Amino acid sequence: MSAIGDLRDAITGIVANWPIIRKFVNGGATETVVTGSGTLPVIAKVVADAQTTFEQAKTDLIAQKGSEIDEAANGVLAQTRAVAVDVQAMSDAAAESRAAAAGSAAQADGSAADALVAANASAASGRYFTSVALGLAGSADGQSFSTKSGDGQFLIVYQRQASVAVEQLRFATQGYLDTGFDFSSYSRSGYVGAIVDSLKRVALGIRASGKIDIGNVQDVGGKVALNSSIATGPSSGASSTVATPGGLARTNPRLTAEVAALQAAPANVVLVQGRASYAWPWTDANDLVCGGLDYAGNLWTKGLNVTSILTSINTIGVGTLSAAVGLTANLQTSQVYSRSGYALAFVDKNGSLAGGIASNGDLYTKGLNVTSFLANIGSNTPAIMALQRAVYSGTAITCWGDSLTAGAGGTAGGYPSALATLLNRIVSKRAVGGQSSSDIATRQGGFAALLTVQGNVIPAAGPVAVTTWTRTPITSQGPGSIHGSLYGIPGTLSATFNANGTIATYTFTRDTAGVDTQIDPATPFIVDLGNEFDITVFWYGRNNFPTGVTDLVAAANNVKDALAASIALLAAAQKKFVILGVTNSDKAVEYKGQSVYSGIVQLNSDLKALYPRNFIDIRTILVRGYDPNQPQDVIDFNNDIPPSSLRSDPTHLNDAGYAIVAKAVANLITLKGW
Repeated sequence: MSAIGDLRDAITGIVANWPIIRKFVNGGATETVVTGSGTLPVIAKVVADAQTTFEQAKTDLIAQKGSEIDEAANGVLAQTRAVAVDVQAMSDAAAESRAAAAGSAAQADGSAADALVAANASAASGRYFTSVALGLAGSADGQSFSTKSGDGQFLIVYQRQASVAVEQLRFATQGYLDTGFDFSSYSRSGYVGAIVDSLKRVALGIRASGKIDIGNVQDVGGKVALNSSIATGPSSGASSTVATPGGLARTNPRLTAEVAALQAAPANVVLVQGRASYAWPWTDANDLVCGGLDYAGNLWTKGLNVTSILTSINTIGVGTLSAAVGLTANLQTSQVYSRSGYALAFVDKNGSLAGGIASNGDLYTKGLNVTSFLANIGSNTPAIMALQRAVYSGTAITCWGDSLTAGAGGTAGGYPSALATLLNRIVSKRAVGGQSSSDIATRQGGFAALLTVQGNVIPAAGPVAVTTWTRTPITSQGPGSIHGSLYGIPGTLSATFNANGTIATYTFTRDTAGVDTQIDPATPFIVDLGNEFDITVFWYGRNNFPTGVTDLVAAANNVKDALAASIALLAAAQKKFVILGVTNSDKAVEYKGQSVYSGIVQLNSDLKALYPRNFIDIRTILVRGYDPNQPQDVIDFNNDIPPSSLRSDPTHLNDAGYAIVAKAVANLITLKGW
């Protein structure tokens, strides 16, 4: 469909759905609208539902985290008490050792080894050991013991299992915690003690009342106590409610379906409490706020109070909408306009009519019936076709290339003829055998041949000899002549050839008589185009790898440069083109692993990287089309060349081979929707 057709349909849809749009914008917090796609909530209901969901999610998350903190605290307290018993036993044993040592200092000095054994034995009685090895030695399988970590930062509880120490849990030592946290009193108002990080930010605070705040969640213990279903809440479905000082609150120790839905939001959007004035802001991966709900329940995005804007548009009157966006100074609306036929008119501050909607729904502007105009524009009118072609290319196809594009070796016109049948399109063949990629690109117009004419003058009439040229768009196999312009003068470039096929003369003949015209040496000859808006197929490069080629890098670069110039010449804003890879021949130097083979394969790889959406590796497709029941095809397959069953000679294809090429091109064009 054309762009104007899309616009026409959009306007028609707006007029037809005006009542639905009106209710969608102005409906109440409980209303819905019925559309062709089903029942949808109005904007006010979306906002109200979002507020409810966020509040429920907040309550559920707080309850869940409070339960986890409470359980973790109880566990840590129990373990700490157990360790305290062990430490006390160890302390008592050490005190007894010190008393014994004080009573007989001389004997202790003489029996240091005995004292160490006694100390270890005393520690063992409290299940604490100075090393894991001693703990294993002093324990039986199934018994637990504790020891400090090697860095002294943790007290680790192990259980001996099959003579191996298996860690059960660990506790941070006071020294370790002091490096990152401060348990002392905190100057922040209301806190008698706090855990803070190295930047003095409160992670956990204890108020004078005994209440505990964690992060942005205040009175964690109170919130947990209010949850009546901490241990038995359902994993999904409806949540229970409890009475709170502020009324009934939803509670659930596990995340309900609503919260699960929130967690399914995109990973780069995070809901975070307590950001600036937001109750629930939406932040990106860089923690930047992109919108959210404030404490008043207003929805914000990009700094705009969406709730306030929607509330202000309390009627569908375009005047109200115009006022909301600041247009009333220049444009006003009138639902009663003296000009016959207008149901709604747009007028300027002087009362002059700018446009409007007629009683039959037609849209007018500057006296033009836009609705009727769009309806009367057919998709096949010349203006629309020209616009579509300039933007998207046409549907016709032009194939540029050498003898492979010409269909040499076949009997049915080569792949362009087969392509026309497959797609039922107009397909033009611009092929000349023996031409290199540079010759083809010059003939196509991507490269310009720089010509110097005899005496640097184009005569008033008749031909003039071209004395020098930089490129050869016309070669011995064709075309006979090319039309274009030289120094802005339209004319024809033609050539004659020697017996060996080399160029004898180039001649330029102007179309119509004029005056003698002085031109510069090396003036570009600009070929006429006429197909620059077509879908274009380029099959360049086979003749850049002739027998005896040695500079494979230069050959490949010539192909890439020619293709780039030809593609740049295509005029549509959205260029549509296909590039076919270079095929190798049944020659020893082009067999797998040989020098020319490697050069061709590398060129195709480069083209695929340069034009990944447009390149077809036709060489590989043809190689894989071999017949395993034909011995020669198997040999060809092992040499990685197109098989004999698809060739008419060492280089050119037969009708079956060209049919495969046509099918590959048709598949790509169809896949792209061209």
